[in-house]
Amino acid sequence: GNTLRKAGINSFGLGGTNVHLVVEEAPASGEERGGEDGRGIFCLNGPPTQTAIVAENYLRYLKQSSSTLEEICAASMTRGQFFMQRYAAVVESKDELSQYLQELKKTIDAPRDAGQVVFVLPDDGSAILEATRYLHAKEAIFRDCWEDCAAYFRAEGVDLTSCLEKSPDEKDSLAVYQALVFVYGISATRWLEHLWVYPDFVTGCGAGEYAAAHIAGLLSLKAAVQLVLQRGKIITLNQEKQMATVFTAGSSNEPVPPAFEKELEQIRNRDLNRRFISTVDGSIVKQTDASYWRRHLIELVDFESAIMCAINNGARTFIELGGSSNQSACLIDKEFTENASVQSIPLVKTTSTGDVGVHESLASIVNAGILVNLARSHYY
Repeated sequence: GNTLRKAGINSFGLGGTNVHLVVEEAPASGEERGGEDGRGIFCLNGPPTQTAIVAENYLRYLKQSSSTLEEICAASMTRGQFFMQRYAAVVESKDELSQYLQELKKTIDAPRDAGQVVFVLPDDGSAILEATRYLHAKEAIFRDCWEDCAAYFRAEGVDLTSCLEKSPDEKDSLAVYQALVFVYGISATRWLEHLWVYPDFVTGCGAGEYAAAHIAGLLSLKAAVQLVLQRGKIITLNQEKQMATVFTAGSSNEPVPPAFEKELEQIRNRDLNRRFISTVDGSIVKQTDASYWRRHLIELVDFESAIMCAINNGARTFIELGGSSNQSACLIDKEFTENASVQSIPLVKTTSTGDVGVHESLASIVNAGILVNLARSHYY
């Protein structure tokens, strides 16, 4: 019927403490929940020796249950989160879920080792625009962090909020995209950390490296914002001169603009809280000073060495926050052809339905053997 279900729970303690608890079914919230277009993320968690049994139990349950796909997926996200054996899939119907479980039973293997995890911060602002809009609309943690970071740029006369509705004006696009890359990288990282996905290393190119440095604790947010602003101005100026890069590629003899030097003077050493892999040196860097960021501005990126540095230090999973279309993801894929145990997971990618595919990427992260608390996402 339409009556909310109620139940009583008794607990009788040996010491004489007795408790009776009355619980009531929560009313329907009416809020949007779950995946897009009827899809949901289903999670299967269990002990290594019993995951197949859990899958079989779900199959029996699906044959007799009247629960909706949304309800089944939501419940699966909270069951056995701490088991080492974890699988996930994006499904559109209960029949598809049954087919997935049947196939999974045949291939369930030993627990997978994701190794050390690297967050690769993006460098292409246009590539993350749709992902920014999607996560800003769906995920409160991402939205709150994004708004906090955007406020720093707004105080300097750069309004990023309008980009949630339309692309930046062409004359301002280069500088604005630098800011968007930076704000998105930090916000996406904080959101993944909210889901219990933590990086062992962070790295990035261009404005993404400023974001990585802030996440690692090397730059304060205020200092990083100022460097991004100055970088945006320099790129815009040199674009007007029809230069392909900020300065002559690979040359360290070009003078650094005074405004950038002024900001460099404000940089102070800070405690590291994440391992930071430099794309200037291609190595792990524990401190960055003015001379480092001066080199970052005028020297060639050595991203390939940065990737190999991570692999040589135990990294096996690279989460590309900017998506599979970025140059950095392409460079990672090149390395994977020679390192079969290494995997790349784009956080955003265009799917057959035209969305940004974050739900499929989260499932891929789970299947990589990484603990993800999907119950803290909007898919729950």
